Amino acid sequence: MNEEKDQAIDVITRRREVVSAYQRMFDSPEGQIVLHDMMKAFNFFGTSASQDPYETHFNEGQRSVILTILGVLKTDSEKYAKHIQNIKENQDVNYFNYAENTK
Repeated sequence: MNEEKDQAIDVITRRREVVSAYQRMFDSPEGQIVLHDMMKAFNFFGTSASQDPYETHFNEGQRSVILTILGVLKTDSEKYAKHIQNIKENQDVNYFNYAENTK
């Protein structure tokens, strides 16, 4: 395998490890408590709008943390295994671009 493929596989493998770690952590009872607490603390269920535009941006920044976590939790970590296999079998011609977009 060439260096570009190896690099793409490393990036995808690392992303798969990160997704699995998020899922293990937040699928646990303790992780559920923490996630729910973060949702309340960051006003996830409320509005982030404020008269002060800086406060609105700050609130949206907090909310985006929760959205990122929820996005990772719904990711199918096994899809990364399929992409790695496709790269190894030369079936994924855009393997390097895909790897760059999974960071």
